[in-house]
Formats: sequence, C-alpha cells, structure tokens
Amino acid sequence: MSARIAIVTTKQPGTNPRMRKNADALSAAGYDVQVLYAFNALWADETDTEVLQKAKWSAYRIGGHPEHSQLSYQKNRVRRKWAHWTGRLDFSFCPALNEYLTALDRFEPDLVIGHNPGALPILTKWKAETGKPIVFDAEDFHRGETPSGGEEAHALQRLEDKHLPKINHITAASPLICKAYNTLYPKASVVTLNNAFERELQPTFQSLSTGPITLCWFSQVVGLDRGLKEFLQCISNWDDEPLTLNVYGSVSNSVRSALENSLNDSIHALNFLPPVSEGQLVQFLSNAHIGLALEQGVSQNNRVARSNKLYMYPLCGCLTLATKTQAQQHFYDDHPACGILIDISKPTTITGLLSHWSKNRLELEERRKQAWEAARDQLNWDHESAILINLIQSTLGP
Repeated sequence: MSARIAIVTTKQPGTNPRMRKNADALSAAGYDVQVLYAFNALWADETDTEVLQKAKWSAYRIGGHPEHSQLSYQKNRVRRKWAHWTGRLDFSFCPALNEYLTALDRFEPDLVIGHNPGALPILTKWKAETGKPIVFDAEDFHRGETPSGGEEAHALQRLEDKHLPKINHITAASPLICKAYNTLYPKASVVTLNNAFERELQPTFQSLSTGPITLCWFSQVVGLDRGLKEFLQCISNWDDEPLTLNVYGSVSNSVRSALENSLNDSIHALNFLPPVSEGQLVQFLSNAHIGLALEQGVSQNNRVARSNKLYMYPLCGCLTLATKTQAQQHFYDDHPACGILIDISKPTTITGLLSHWSKNRLELEERRKQAWEAARDQLNWDHESAILINLIQSTLGP
C-alpha cells in the first residue's frame, strides 16, 4: 500500500498553482494524496472545477462556502472574528482548525504538508496528536509580506515563532526565502524549492521576427503597486514603434483607468485580459516577445521572493525585463540569458533597449530562444520536483 500524504491549505486549488504542483508531483511518484482546502473567492470556483476534474489526487473543501455550504461558512467567519477579539492566534488564522483535524483523522496520512500560514496550527496540532512528520512549504517570506511594525506582521511573526520550530522540514520558494528562515530558525531543516512550472506546459518556440513588439504581464489580480503604472509612464513618450502590452488578471475599473491614463494617449496598445488557466496562459505568452517582472520591493517578502514570472516567461520564450529587487538580481546573476535588469526610475534606459531591439529583431529572437532553452533544460518543475520527492522519501523512510 502506498504511503498517504495530506496537503492542507487555507486557499483554493484554483488560486494556488504551487500547491497543485506539489500534489501532482507526489501523486505521480506513487503516493496517495489528499488535499484539504478552504474557500477564498467566488471567481476561483470555476478554476477549481477544472483543476479537480483533471487531478490524480482527491480534494475536500473545509469550512463551508458562501453559496453551497452557508451555515459552516458563516460559523467560521464568526469564529475568526471571535478569535481575533479574544487573542486566539491559531483560530484567527485557521478558524476551521478542528474541521481540518477531523478530516485528517479520517484520511490517516503518513505525512502532512502545509501551505500558507493558516496551515501551521493544523500541522503542529496533528504532529502533537500523532507523532507523524510534517512539512511546511513557505511560498513567501510570510512575516515580511506586510509592512513591518503593523498588527498583521506582528501576528504572523508570533504564529511562525510558535509553530515553525516544531516543523520537521521547511521548503522555501526562493534561495533568499530559504536563507531568511534559516537565519531565524538555525536548527530548522530548510531547502529551496523554486517556483518553476512543468516542462510539459512548454509550448513550441514561436518565431516572432516580424510585426510590432509585444510585451506581457500576468497575475491573479492587477494592482497599482506592481510597477505597471511606472513602466507605462516610461514608454508613453517613446514613439519609435507601436508596442502592444497584454495584461492578464482580474482588474478593477479604477485600476484599469489609472493604467490607461498612464500611457498619456500614446501610440501604444494596452489590452486587459481575464485570468486564464496555465495551459492557456503559456500559449498566449508564447506570442509575446518580452515579459515584465516589475516588482517594486514594497515589502521584505517582495524583495526576497522569486515571482513565478521569472520561470513562466522563459518557459514561453519571452525575454524578461525585471526590476532590481534582491531576488531578481540573484536570479539573473545565475541565469543571465533569461532577462535584463532595469531601473524603472530611468525611462531612457528602458526605451533605449526597446529601440535597440526594434532595430535588431534577430538579436531579440536569439535572446528569446536562449531563455526558452534555459527553461527546457533546467528552469522547470521537473527539475525542482525531484528535490521535493527526495525530501519526502527520506522523511518517510523505506
């Protein structure tokens, strides 16, 4: 009988591609995998349905739903507020804690992996009750996601300090996140598991030597703190060649208006497109020349985390323009063929690059091909998932 692995997360599968990649890799390795998740957003329900229909692992929603399981959903909303008012740290992050533990009792896993800070109380409570090994996947440097000194940052720090020393292993989504947690918890076992994508998603390389230069950017939600506004201002007065920028993600009317106004009636086209599945996204991005990774270093996490854009763009054959955060500087020191670091406060350097490539399209094509080959050969989830499988195998033993 294959070992059972439970993955607990306080997000939906449709909003958590890293969790899905973990589940897929472990299932493909022969483990019996069950995912326990919670509702976050109505817009993700459709994606959940698509993901779960294809999944080789089972999944159960915990804590209710505002339309399909209203009583449980409302109870947990009240429980979260009560926990916040009374200082019950664990329940404020995971109001459905006891429901998760009951579901784990039914599944009887040999090992539990947690995603997102709300999973930490589940992990350590389960370990205390059963003695079974637990792993936490740090998709971000969580205590650094919000402004330091704030109530939320303080609560996250307390949560991590309470639970992370009890975790058997921590996997971190970038080398600098790994370093940060190793510094905080020197006795912890922390390994890097980069946020790459499956090689099977990689589309055939598309030659784009003619036509306007096309740029792209994607995220689940489009915001004004992601560098897009500043980039659009950089190119608004550059008219050597019309550019097209395709932005994929959920966008509010106010954000859309602010970004459109940043172009200042220039000759360039700005298109907003809804979030799509990874399979669709790679096909769309493969028709773009350049991907934008414009992180602004607005938080400690934003400075040390590697955006999944750094892996998605090369997979699709896009050359990346990336701002100089610590993590992105670190990435391009290791993988210079994949992109170029830019200073968004110096628009002439950015328009200079665009002018050069508009006049030297064969060079741009060669740079795109080098990035695509790097993703094919190394910067992919097939390479990273082997680290995860080895960790789980060594933890569970023969």
